[in-house]
Amino acid sequence: MLREDTVTQLPDGRFEQKIQVDRRKLESMITGRIDNSSQQLPTAESFFANVMTYSNAEVIWPSQLKIGAKTKKDPYVKVIGSIEQIESARTLILNSLQIKDLIQKQNFYWKAQF
Repeated sequence: MLREDTVTQLPDGRFEQKIQVDRRKLESMITGRIDNSSQQLPTAESFFANVMTYSNAEVIWPSQLKIGAKTKKDPYVKVIGSIEQIESARTLILNSLQIKDLIQKQNFYWKAQF
């Protein structure tokens, strides 16, 4: 289900949504290296070409991603098309490149009482 606040309408009547994907998986797709998971990932070109073929949506992905960068920010993939096309492309993309839920570290301050 698409959230309305993440979808914007373009002047030509189509819609656009940015989908955040896992950085490590996308890097391994771009470089062709296999990461430590048991899942075999295709190359980025063939993967996004298949997504565009099956969903009929236009997919714009960061092909110039800096591999091994210090930043741990997960990149976005832009999907353009009708609502149905975006939903179809979103499911296909997130099946392979979904971000794992991260546990955030919290600092607790306490004062020892004597």
